[in-house]
Amino acid sequence: MEIFLASSLNNEAIELERAGNYVGAEAKHLEALRLKIIGSGEHSIHVAFTRNGLGELYLKMGKLDDAQEQLEKAVAVREAAITDCGRDIIEGDNFDTACSRDNMGRMFEMRGDFEKSVAWRTKGAPNHMICSYFDCPGSMSCQFSRRTDLQACARCKAAFYCGKDCQRQDWKARHKVYCKASGVATPAAG
Repeated sequence: MEIFLASSLNNEAIELERAGNYVGAEAKHLEALRLKIIGSGEHSIHVAFTRNGLGELYLKMGKLDDAQEQLEKAVAVREAAITDCGRDIIEGDNFDTACSRDNMGRMFEMRGDFEKSVAWRTKGAPNHMICSYFDCPGSMSCQFSRRTDLQACARCKAAFYCGKDCQRQDWKARHKVYCKASGVATPAAG
């Protein structure tokens, strides 16, 4: 019962976030998190889903320490679920892991730590990466990108894009604020 109610709260949080009500969204996510922990335990995929959503919200709010805490916990659970299975039984779970890793990369990018940003974003290379533009159509359809299909930002080398359109959109929406020339050597695409 808790999981069902919590899922509804997550959906409400997403709607509040889209409307720009971040404080309201945070309250809904936190209540959903509480219920999911009660219903399925701290280390469940359900809890990781909410932690990832809360981490994404905290990135938008500029609460980087809170974002890091939630995203690290989400990644740990998602990676453990894949490892425990011994193989990628459910591609969606692996895609969710790639999303959490990219969110960690985004958080380190916002902190100006491009080396850690690259490390997180390329952790799934060569085949399980995603475009760094949050609203990428490929990511919206849970489509992985191969490292060879992504281009690193020419300036900071910490964001990876599936094409010029996504790079342009992300530049306008967010990346321009954080992009700085970097000495980071991006791992080769092949």
